[in-house]
Amino acid sequence: MTCGDADCSTAFRKVIKTFGCDWSPHDLRHWFASMALGSGLSLLDVSRWLGHESIDETADTYGHLTPDSTGRAITVMDVAITRHRADLVLIMAA
Repeated sequence: MTCGDADCSTAFRKVIKTFGCDWSPHDLRHWFASMALGSGLSLLDVSRWLGHESIDETADTYGHLTPDSTGRAITVMDVAITRHRADLVLIMAA
């Protein structure tokens, strides 16, 4: 069974009201995007899931929620350099 937008919206609002909340489908959409990006999910993936025509729309709206990429880049590079050094030590020791 499928439902039209109006039917689904009405059903959604009844369920939300039952839980004592005052959320709209748009509120949940915004919450989803905020939580996903704040937890490190890809901006491109979230943009596609939201159906945005362009990643620019997602970045303009939610870009401030993405984790600090500079800090993550430093961590990634530190791990890579440490592994590389360990590999060199193992190669030299062999």
